[in-house]
Amino acid sequence: EMTEQFFYRELPQLNLIKNRHLQSQCIDTWMMACRDGLQSKESLLHHKAYRKLDHCELTLLEHTRKVTDMAMRTATQLMQDFDSLVPFDCDVLVAGALLHDVGKALANKNVSDSKYQYLHHPISGAILAASCNCPGSVVHIIAHHSKHGKDAVETPELFIIRSFDYLHFRYFSFQYKIKETS
Repeated sequence: EMTEQFFYRELPQLNLIKNRHLQSQCIDTWMMACRDGLQSKESLLHHKAYRKLDHCELTLLEHTRKVTDMAMRTATQLMQDFDSLVPFDCDVLVAGALLHDVGKALANKNVSDSKYQYLHHPISGAILAASCNCPGSVVHIIAHHSKHGKDAVETPELFIIRSFDYLHFRYFSFQYKIKETS
């Protein structure tokens, strides 16, 4: 069974969120995604971040931690370098980064009878987060963090997360070729 302690251990960046209610909403969203999709701790721990990259063993949780860390470091550095010219909501930034790919947890299950069947992971993840009463600013990040959301209203938090999510994928795609699709 997945517990709060499991998520605090696997996603220690949850502790960077000052708002305890938002921490709980993030955990609730991951729990719902796992219940509706992966269904076990072991499945989540081994779920690949990039099904499109041949032989890439990076897990979804590793990717999530790295994107969150890179986003926080960059936002902090930008605020220091530019005297907080563009302020970031750090709680929204961390929550958005931790949940940006939560919809991928639904991809491992046969969802042909599910409400998620025809949805890309940003949309299914946004639905999950909204169902757990995450703030609209976090749902917005989840829904628009990929190329499919390129025309969305861009917030500083969305810009940072989208940039590092893409950078992370492109970095790995130099080593692991993108699979041919038919």
